[in-house]
Amino acid sequence: MKSRSAVLLGSLTLALSACLPTLHGATQEPPLVGRPAVEALSYPPLRFDPPDPLQLDLANGIRVFLIEDHSLPLVDVFARFRGGSANFERSFLAATSAVPALLRNGGTRALTPDSVDALIEFYSLNMSFGSGGQSSFASVNSLQRHLDLALALWTDMLRNPRFDSVQVEVWRGRELDGVRRRADDPMSLAISRFNHVMYGDHPVGWIMDASDLEPEDLSRERLTRVHREIFCRDNLILGVTGAITPDEARTKLERTFGDLPACPREFVPAEAPRIRREPGVFLIPKELNQSTVIM
Repeated sequence: MKSRSAVLLGSLTLALSACLPTLHGATQEPPLVGRPAVEALSYPPLRFDPPDPLQLDLANGIRVFLIEDHSLPLVDVFARFRGGSANFERSFLAATSAVPALLRNGGTRALTPDSVDALIEFYSLNMSFGSGGQSSFASVNSLQRHLDLALALWTDMLRNPRFDSVQVEVWRGRELDGVRRRADDPMSLAISRFNHVMYGDHPVGWIMDASDLEPEDLSRERLTRVHREIFCRDNLILGVTGAITPDEARTKLERTFGDLPACPREFVPAEAPRIRREPGVFLIPKELNQSTVIM
């Protein structure tokens, strides 16, 4: 037994001795770190060949760009509308910001907000609505077999918003809470002040405050006007990708957008902001253990 233990001990000693040079880096170069490691990377050249979309025009002049792709049984439809907060006076800032959110959460004339949510969940639809500057957008993603229902629901939300009063107040309360918390969020505070310094009273620099969120700023009349002037035929461009043929796309989109009303007015592009050119350092004193710097 003693002899066997001696053999095992000797074998273990030899194994450890063989490993020691490697463990101490004697026979292996240390790995590259930092910038040298990045510069040592090699990979084939990146190549991006974007597909060319097929252009369709509906009978009422709405332009459609289509990329047919049957690799998955999915269809995406994207709508971009000309018009946003920059195309209205400052007193409409809350209304132009609220309308896209209320298109999603405020229900339709025929469906309550809960009913819309139930349909979206049951059919696994993915919808988004938003706006910024001089444009607004909406999109829907659906399984191919549910596309007719998805388009019907999505266009109903776009064209016939309910502007549910409860949801309007929920949105207003959430935005007011964000305004109240802004002073406690160093980044939000710095961005809002920086925008004002750089752009003055141009729409690019507008940040909502409590005075923009009075109940009358979100009256049904204001919400309806914003919706009527943005979400109309002459402002719209459509994009479609996925498992759908050009003939199918044209037929379905004619059915859902063919009678979209004309726009009551044409938006004039907003003037470019007069950006501050003078150098300067602007300090917002805060009792914090860190700093936020924006250049």
